[in-house]
Amino acid sequence: MINLKDILTEGKIKTINIWFEDSRSRFYKVLINGKRHRDWDSLRKAEDSLGEMLGWRTNLRNMDDDKLEKAAKQLKKQGIKLTWDDAMDVS
Repeated sequence: MINLKDILTEGKIKTINIWFEDSRSRFYKVLINGKRHRDWDSLRKAEDSLGEMLGWRTNLRNMDDDKLEKAAKQLKKQGIKLTWDDAMDVS
């Protein structure tokens, strides 16, 4: 598998979709270009990977629209579209 640094240097990340549970707005999963990726497959890895891309620490345990909006604006400058939603029903 390709690691995060390879993906970033090759400009292969086009979209990051972060899903939160609808009932409690807790982190559920991340899709990179519509697929799961090993560098993003847990809360900690997703926070570390996103933080590495942004250059600042992120907290994804709960959905924080303000911080996610800030991250989306920064990533847009890198050609990456960040979206998030709390419509993931895990029941």
